[in-house]
Amino acid sequence: MNLILGGGIAGLLLASSKKDSMVVESQNKVGGIFSYEDIGEFSIPLYPPLTARKCDLFNQFNYKEVELNVISRKENYLLEKLGVSNLPEWLVFNEKMYYIDNLRLVLDSLSKTTRVRLSTTFTYKGGKRIILSNGIVIKADEIYVTVPSYLLNIKKGRSVGFLEAVFLINKSNRTENTVIVDGDKGVAFSHVVLASWVNDSYDIVYVLVPFSMKIPSWDRVYGDLKRKNVLKKEDIISFRYRVIKDAILERDHDNKLKEETEEGIHFCGRLGKWRNFTICETINDILHC
Repeated sequence: MNLILGGGIAGLLLASSKKDSMVVESQNKVGGIFSYEDIGEFSIPLYPPLTARKCDLFNQFNYKEVELNVISRKENYLLEKLGVSNLPEWLVFNEKMYYIDNLRLVLDSLSKTTRVRLSTTFTYKGGKRIILSNGIVIKADEIYVTVPSYLLNIKKGRSVGFLEAVFLINKSNRTENTVIVDGDKGVAFSHVVLASWVNDSYDIVYVLVPFSMKIPSWDRVYGDLKRKNVLKKEDIISFRYRVIKDAILERDHDNKLKEETEEGIHFCGRLGKWRNFTICETINDILHC
């Protein structure tokens, strides 16, 4: 049996390409960073699946071309604020992007044909054995790792996390989809995406707040959103919060890390390889993993 750790798009695609596969996922839903949430009667992506180019090796996506008004504030200080050496491509917003309009349908289709076992934690015991949170031991022929390798006691580098908020607000009079990039250390958030294209009835506002150790308080975040004239509490109809622990990845010794600890264990995708892949790069990596 092929055991796949992680039920994001990387794990689901792997399971679809490998016979006799099982996915182990710690969250209560599949999709990983690109999972969806039902807010009211609408299904909303918890992170907008935007890409600078279409995924050449994957033909199941439908794209909507989106024009963005990108506003940068103290952009020269952004890397210092984030605490990283380079900005990942998935966090770069161009004036024209492609929005994957049917990602929810693709994820649902993949998950329906995949055996998924939910386990809040797992322990790797060597010999391709995994112990789930309920004590069940799974012995695999091959293990494909699409979760952080430190869960297998292998450290590949450090990461910067994001506290993310997704706000549902009434349609505004503005005609532009706006992205705000703020490198000011005095402002809690680094990125705001005001998206009108996601839903016909409401606008969606995505707010990313970087952190390395301590998660910032929402009182401060709300205060900064109000002070910068981005969003007021009274505008919010509904919202969701989540913590993306490993958002921006930094490798320790980029070209010297072994990608496999023992025969039959493979590291795949963004978290498995510990590289800042875009969604298209993740798919390309999975197709060759």
